[in-house]
Amino acid sequence: MSSWWGEIRDTETAQIAVQASLTGHLVLSTLHTNSASGAVTRLRDMGVESFLLSSSLAGIIAQRLVRRLCPQCRQFTPVSPQQAQMFKYHQLAVTTIGTPVGCPHCHQSGYQGRMAIHEMMVVTPELRAAIHENVDEQALERLVRQQHNALIKNGLQKVIRGDTSWDEVMRVASATLENEA
Repeated sequence: MSSWWGEIRDTETAQIAVQASLTGHLVLSTLHTNSASGAVTRLRDMGVESFLLSSSLAGIIAQRLVRRLCPQCRQFTPVSPQQAQMFKYHQLAVTTIGTPVGCPHCHQSGYQGRMAIHEMMVVTPELRAAIHENVDEQALERLVRQQHNALIKNGLQKVIRGDTSWDEVMRVASATLENEA
């Protein structure tokens, strides 16, 4: 099996990538979207037919960068009622979360470096059928959440560990939160 790697920026490249996938090539690519389900929408917008997408996709990973809490000065504070509700919605138990403070190591910012939060959309038979039936992005997003691989959940798990802050995850994942409404 040969592979192809490159960024999909236009209709022609999208069509080539899908055709390569359908002929047995492993295709790994990048595409600018806010979520894994958004990649399906973007490829459709580029003219790739839903039946071709459903046949050619194995999975999609979306990632966003968040600032990493400074390990020298981060503090763990109790969650607010609003935060507790969000954690509960995502089936995460938590009483405290990491918060930024600021120290000489991080130049008083509370953060030091960046890290990725990610989501993975595994194209199951159910998702394949949904893509083939041309369901909208919000419906695909709900199916991704059922897989427990959503961007927001991964971010919240990293908040619990003290790797990043609540504010960072909310800032970066706001586009996917809108799809949950």
